[in-house]
Amino acid sequence: MRKFLLSFSGLCMAIMLLTSAKAQVTLPAYEAFNYTVGDSLPPATWSGLNSGDQILIASGNLSYPGFATPAGNKISFAGGGRDYFYGFTTQYSGTVYFSFIMDVTALGTLDATGGYFFGVCDSATNFGATIWAKLNGTGYNIGINSRTTLANAQWGTTVYDINTPVLIVGAYEIVSGAANDIVKLWVNPASGSFGTTAPTPDITYTNTGTDLISLSRVFVRQDSNNETPNIDFDEMRVATNWASVTPAGIAVIPVTSITVTGAGNATTITTAAGTLQMNAAILPANATNQTVTWSITPTTGVASISTSGLLTAIADGVVSVRATANDGSSVFGTVDITISNQPAFVPVTAITVTGQGGASTITTSGGTLQMSAAITPANATIQTITWSMTPTTGMATVSTSGLVTALANGSLTVRATANDGSNVYGETILTLSNQGPAQVSIYNIQYTTNVLGDSPYKDSTITTSGICTGTYSGGYFLQDGNGAWNGVYVYDNVHHPVLGDNVTVSGLVDEYYNLTEIKNVTTYVVTSQGNPQPTSEIVTTGAAKSEQYEGVLIKVQSARCNYYNATGWWEVLQGTDTLTVDKLLYTYATPIVNNYYDVTGVIYYSFSKYRIEPRELNDIFVNTGIESASQNAGITAYPNPASDVITVTNLKNNSIVEISNILGQKISAYSNVKSTELALDLSGLNNGIYFISVKENGKIAKTIKISKK
Repeated sequence: MRKFLLSFSGLCMAIMLLTSAKAQVTLPAYEAFNYTVGDSLPPATWSGLNSGDQILIASGNLSYPGFATPAGNKISFAGGGRDYFYGFTTQYSGTVYFSFIMDVTALGTLDATGGYFFGVCDSATNFGATIWAKLNGTGYNIGINSRTTLANAQWGTTVYDINTPVLIVGAYEIVSGAANDIVKLWVNPASGSFGTTAPTPDITYTNTGTDLISLSRVFVRQDSNNETPNIDFDEMRVATNWASVTPAGIAVIPVTSITVTGAGNATTITTAAGTLQMNAAILPANATNQTVTWSITPTTGVASISTSGLLTAIADGVVSVRATANDGSSVFGTVDITISNQPAFVPVTAITVTGQGGASTITTSGGTLQMSAAITPANATIQTITWSMTPTTGMATVSTSGLVTALANGSLTVRATANDGSNVYGETILTLSNQGPAQVSIYNIQYTTNVLGDSPYKDSTITTSGICTGTYSGGYFLQDGNGAWNGVYVYDNVHHPVLGDNVTVSGLVDEYYNLTEIKNVTTYVVTSQGNPQPTSEIVTTGAAKSEQYEGVLIKVQSARCNYYNATGWWEVLQGTDTLTVDKLLYTYATPIVNNYYDVTGVIYYSFSKYRIEPRELNDIFVNTGIESASQNAGITAYPNPASDVITVTNLKNNSIVEISNILGQKISAYSNVKSTELALDLSGLNNGIYFISVKENGKIAKTIKISKK
C-alpha cells in the first residue's frame, strides 16, 4: 500500500510529536525486537509517522557468522507504509555508528532506481547516512547516501541474493565546517574486526550539501513498492564506536575427549540392585558445553542409568557405560562395569497393546487415546517399554507415556517395545476419523492440468508426508516417491528437518509467485529418520524447467558450465538450453566454465526461473566423459519454427529421438534410428513450445527447443 500524503498541519503535528517527550535511549543502544509477534513497533521506544502498512513484529531472528547470538524477534516490512523513528541521546560531534542484519526475502517490484529504507536523522525530515537498495538482475545492490538526493547515492557492485542474511554497518561523522560530513558503509565485514576496530569501509562519501546539525534518531522507512523490497530486519545497534555495534559471538570451544570413571574409580557393582555414580571428565576444561548424555550398551550384563549418570545393576555380566558430549562434536568416552550377585534376570517374552477400554478408534478431531502395555511374564525384571507409532494412511503422535493424539484420518500402528534388550514388542492398529486436514499425497498436491500450473489444492489446508530431500533456514523440500510431481517445497522457518527425515506436515497450499508451496505449518511430526533419498530423476536441462519437476530431486548429466557468477550461482548448458545451478541449499565454490558436470538437486522456482538446488558437495560431479556431447554438437533441427514437419540432422546410428512438451511429458519417441536424418511429423500437435531430445549410448547428446506454429 502506498503511503498517504499528510497535510501541512498534520506534518507539523507529527514533527511536534516526534520532538516531544518521547523516551530517548542512551548510547550504546541495542534493539532486539523482543516484542509480541504480530504487534506493531511499540510507541514506548518507536515513533510512527505517515499512514499505511504497519511494521510488524515477526517470529524468529536473523544471525550472521561470528556475530553475537541474536535475541528476541525481528521486524518485517515491504513496499509503502508507515515510517518509524528510534530516538537516542543527541550527538553534536564525533561519529555515530549503526548496524543491523537484513534479509531481503523477496524483491517484489523493486526497480533499478531503488530507494532508501534506513538512516540517521536530526528530525523527522532531515536524513543522513541513508541505506539504499536497488534491483540488479535476480538480486540487488546496496548503497549509501550522505543525505537523500538520488544522484548522490553511492552503490556497491556486489549483487546480493534474496533469502541471504546481510550484515550492514554504517557511520555518519560530523565534521567541523560546512558541507563536509562523511558517511561510510561496510557490508558483511570480516568477523575478525568484530568488537575491535573498524576495517577499511566498502564505501566512503563526503557530503557536498547541507550537513546535519546533530544526530538523535535512526529510522526505518517504507517508501513505495518500487523502492522498498520485502525485508526482514533484526539486531539493530547504535553507538559512538565500531566495537559496540559489532559485538563478536562467544567462541565455541569443542570437547576433545571424555574420560568416564565410577565413583572412587570403582569398576564393579557387587550388591543386588546396587548403584554406582558415574563421572565424566571433559577436556579441555574450558569447553563451552560441559554437559553429556549417558547411555549403556549391554555386553553380557544388564543395568540402567539415569540422566545424571547413576548406574543401577539389574543382571550379572558386563555393561559398557558411555558419556557423549552434547556440543555436537560426537566425542564420547566409555568404561566397562562388571556386575555380580544379582538375582536371575527374567526377560520379557510378550507384550499386548490395547487402547483404554479396549478402544481401537479415535473419532473426535484432535482426540486422544491412552494406550497400555501388558508385559509377560509378570515377573520380568525390566517392566518399562518405549512407545512408537508407524503411520499407514493416518497420522498421530504418541507420548512417552503412550498417549496417542490424532492428527489426520486413516489408520496407523502403535507399538510398545521392551527396554530389556530382548527386542520383544507388541502392537495394535488404530483407526482415526473426523480429523482436520485431509491426508493428501504430494503427487496429488502437485499434479495439475491448469495452464498456470496452480495446484488443485490451492488455498486448501492439507496434511501430507514425505522424505526430506533438501533443507535450509527458511524451509525444506519433501518427496514421497520417485519422479515427476512427487516433490514439494515447505515454507517453514520454525522446524528444521535433516535429509532422510520422514516428515508429516499440515499446512496451507499456496501459489507463491507460481511456486507451489505449503505454508502456515500447524502440524510437524518426524515419524522416522535416516531414510534413503528418493532416486534422482535424470532429465535434460530443458525438461528440468517444467512444472512437473518443481520440488523434485533430479539429475542433469554431461551439462557444460557456460557461466559463473561471483555471488555463487552458475549455469549449465545442454544443447541450447541453460539451467541455473543455484545456492539456496549449498554453494559450490569452484565451477569452471566449459567443464562438464553431473548435477543433482531439487528443482526450485523463484523469480520466474526454474533452478536446480544442490544439497552438498557430493551432488556435483565433474564429468570427464564429454566426447559424445562435444562430437554431437552439430545435431540440428530445421525448419524452426515448423508447422507440419521438422527434420533432425547429423544423427548417429541407433540414436533415440524423443519429443516432449513444455511440462516435460513425452509426446512421441523414435528408437534405433538408422539414418543420419529423421523427419518428425508435428501435424497432430497444438501450436506451442516443444523439446526434441537425442540420446546416444544411453546419454542425452543434445536437446533442441522448437516452436510449432
